[in-house]
Amino acid sequence: MRRMAIALTAALMLTAGCVSDTDDPAASLEAEEAREYSERHGFPYYENDPYQEPYHPCIEIPDDALIATGVDPETAFADTSEVPSPGWRICSWDGTGYALSVYTMVRTLDELYTHPMYHQFRDVTINGREGVEFHVIRDPEACTIAFPAAMGMTFVRTSLVLANRMPPGSTFCALAAQHAADLDPHLPQL
Repeated sequence: MRRMAIALTAALMLTAGCVSDTDDPAASLEAEEAREYSERHGFPYYENDPYQEPYHPCIEIPDDALIATGVDPETAFADTSEVPSPGWRICSWDGTGYALSVYTMVRTLDELYTHPMYHQFRDVTINGREGVEFHVIRDPEACTIAFPAAMGMTFVRTSLVLANRMPPGSTFCALAAQHAADLDPHLPQL
């Protein structure tokens, strides 16, 4: 069920339409680094994938940081397990009654603001880092915080898994903000 929800959420989040320019020497170097990174960590590599960053949240966010923020690192689910995700990388972990997902992608905040699936935008600052909180129209039981990053942007998202099991007094946006603050040192920066 959770895998289907992640795949559906990924499909709703953003669709990739970019193709990298392989004639550019810098792009070729990035592609080679991304290929080596993927092979080293056992993730599939997609040559025409616009995401050519040697970063995946399932690999780069350490278990101790996940435990400290309140999710179970043993429940990690990577987007590459079943469905390729051109243009982004996603990892999700179980919290108490909710899932925490971290997305890294080539899309930008400008594209986020103009995407018809998103609404209720609110500027936020977490650990001195400016971002935006928003909601997916078709998913009222979730909240996402997006930050600009060198490759495009990073999402930190919380979503309902089990009704009435979330920590008392918590909201999805408060949980997303807490996790974003806790995990910020391990997330891609500008």
